[in-house]
Amino acid sequence: MDGIEIIKGTTNQNIIFVAPYGYKAEKENMVDWAWLAAMLANKLHCNAVINNGYRKPKKEINEHSNIQLKRVDLDNLSQYDNTALYDRFIDPIIEQANQAIDNNQNCYIFHIHPVPDEMMKAIDNKLSILLGVGLGAKEKKGRPKDFLSAPKEYVDKFVNNLAQAELLARTTRHQDYAARGNYCLNQLFKRYLNPREDVYSVQLNIRNSDCYGENLSVLVDKLASAIADATDAVTYEPVESSVTSVSGETELAKAISFIIDTYQSAAQEAMLK
Repeated sequence: MDGIEIIKGTTNQNIIFVAPYGYKAEKENMVDWAWLAAMLANKLHCNAVINNGYRKPKKEINEHSNIQLKRVDLDNLSQYDNTALYDRFIDPIIEQANQAIDNNQNCYIFHIHPVPDEMMKAIDNKLSILLGVGLGAKEKKGRPKDFLSAPKEYVDKFVNNLAQAELLARTTRHQDYAARGNYCLNQLFKRYLNPREDVYSVQLNIRNSDCYGENLSVLVDKLASAIADATDAVTYEPVESSVTSVSGETELAKAISFIIDTYQSAAQEAMLK
């Protein structure tokens, strides 16, 4: 494997989960974002494009991107445009979106990002998720410049769906989480490429502590339920099907359930030590 995993769903092929920070070194407090994306894709039998081999350069020590050293911020398109990495990571997203559009469907993309607990507390301690949809920062004069990556009606509906699933969320104008920049992956089909009105893209900025231990499987169930309602997805128990990756490997949902149980047991044991 080259560090990029592509999952092709069998049912809801117009839904794509993207995990630019899935590499092990990107875990914050033992949260595995690649695993979260894969479990959501399995739950909804949809697509996923996951980075599990490239780590983000560290700003605090002035690191620069270096594809050969697998040090790239995959959420920043400017760091790997016109490279083979773009072909491996971005082309599958474009292909999956085009497939949905060719089938006369809207394409729904969800980019999974972490939010440290202390940051979420500073913004709004009641929230589990900040939604990045391209809202601009507030300005002293005039209205902020928005680059919406999804229609307001859809976003409002999704916020309600999340609330019904007991996940409190709202949109944000915070510069680190609004997903507004023209090189931001969430803006791929709005500012970076020719705009597509049939692609609805949202950055899910998720509180870290909601992904610890038992909380992680609970989050998967709640988030999958809300997304299914927002996108009118076909849902059924994942144990009845499988998820096939582009490499031809098939992971039976029963085996994945075993992994979930094992992960939870290990987390519980660690908490007791």
